[in-house]
Amino acid sequence: MTDEDLACIIAALRARAAMRKGLRRHRITRLVERLAEGGTGNPKWKIEEYGQTHEEDLDEEEEPD
Repeated sequence: MTDEDLACIIAALRARAAMRKGLRRHRITRLVERLAEGGTGNPKWKIEEYGQTHEEDLDEEEEPD
């Protein structure tokens, strides 16, 4: 995958996040952040505790697709 391909995917995810709220928006935003890092390996081991997703602390309200 090229850098341009990845940039296109990230842009599409950001557009999707703009149409969401709550937990879904948070999940998409976290995915964008992880993809933008461009590194290899498990992000759980690379992201400090504060920056990790703690979905149990988020609003559990799910919105329909």
